[in-house]
Amino acid sequence: MKNRHQLLTIPFLLPLILLFGPDTYPQTKDPSRDLSVTWSSRRESEPGTLFGSVTNRSANTYPCVRIEFDLVTRFDQRQPGEQSKYLGVFQVEVKDISGRTVRNFEQPLPYPAGIGLKSVSECRPPESVPSDMKILSFTIMPASIVAGQTATLQWQTENSETVQVGVQNPEVMHDQRAERILKPRTVESSGSLQVTPSRTTTYSLKATNGALSSYARSVTVTVTNPVPGDLKILSFTITPANIVAGQTATLQWQTENSETVQVGMQNPEVMHDQRAERILKPRSVESSGSLQVTPSRTTTYALKATKGSLSSYARSVTVTVTSPPPPPLPQGFCTIFGKVSNDLREYATTIGIYRVDDSRRAVLTRRVGLGGEYSIPNVPVGEYDVIPRGSFPSSRMNIGPNPRARRITCQPAGSHPAYFRIQSHEG
Repeated sequence: MKNRHQLLTIPFLLPLILLFGPDTYPQTKDPSRDLSVTWSSRRESEPGTLFGSVTNRSANTYPCVRIEFDLVTRFDQRQPGEQSKYLGVFQVEVKDISGRTVRNFEQPLPYPAGIGLKSVSECRPPESVPSDMKILSFTIMPASIVAGQTATLQWQTENSETVQVGVQNPEVMHDQRAERILKPRTVESSGSLQVTPSRTTTYSLKATNGALSSYARSVTVTVTNPVPGDLKILSFTITPANIVAGQTATLQWQTENSETVQVGMQNPEVMHDQRAERILKPRSVESSGSLQVTPSRTTTYALKATKGSLSSYARSVTVTVTSPPPPPLPQGFCTIFGKVSNDLREYATTIGIYRVDDSRRAVLTRRVGLGGEYSIPNVPVGEYDVIPRGSFPSSRMNIGPNPRARRITCQPAGSHPAYFRIQSHEG
């Protein structure tokens, strides 16, 4: 009879199971079995946002579920052929997930990364905190800054003996036994602290009373690189733009939001090689100022302003340098110009220039240079005889301007210059 009752019971229960489903009956909770997670990310702005949903396929209720994601370098952050680098674990908590429901979640990422699901588990119960010790607040303002700017941590605790603040250890994300705070700094029980992180950073606070400790919910400041518009070169000039060798020109510049400024001669190699250093022997100067330069030849100058990892170059400026004019001849002096014909250079060895006066003394004797052309400056005004010395007969010479004359007149500066030439009759 007993076996027959058992046989009758099975057909009776089968329709109920088919009608209500096996999940109608109580089951042991298992998040990895009961819950499924879908996720994606949006990147309207870096570092992006993680969003997704949790589907509870069972009749169990989960007051709180912790989802852990592995973060790795994205494909667009790696060089060709470079392997992904593990960046840590990112946690998301989703609460009040009833049976057979779907709950959505959305949370900003701490930094740009590729995302993979690691685990799904129930949240741990909060750490016990003595009722007489409280962390009333822990904040950071502003929550987003540009590299180089400052944010302020503020906190308020009650009945704490010691309070420590510092950068949260990223190892805590996947190892709860790791120290939560890197290089903790002991501070007042309530107060503020200015920080200037160079990259997105998460901070933690620990309050202690006797043997009991409590950690505040961590806070994160997002750090972005400065946009090019923040760094400005307002002007870069050189005055005057034209000078004579030995004179001085003044470089002047004005920049905005620059950390360093360098000035120097522009490298001419930049014209055909953009990878070459633009400034030769750069000189660090104030963000706005002036500098006097005395170039010996036409020179182009460049200016480079830097802020963080960003650099900007001003449009180069050029000063044109010309040679100084010859000094004016002293009053009562002149210059004699001479030329020896090519066909007579093999005969002539020197040219004698004699002052025509009672003494007939030689004012200057000068050897003819290669090419047969020369000038004799600062000669006293007066009449001179030009006498070539060499092995050729005087009958073959013409001494001008008058071909038959040997005498020339040297007049004061500003007048027509004294000039003679020695050439053959055939020339």
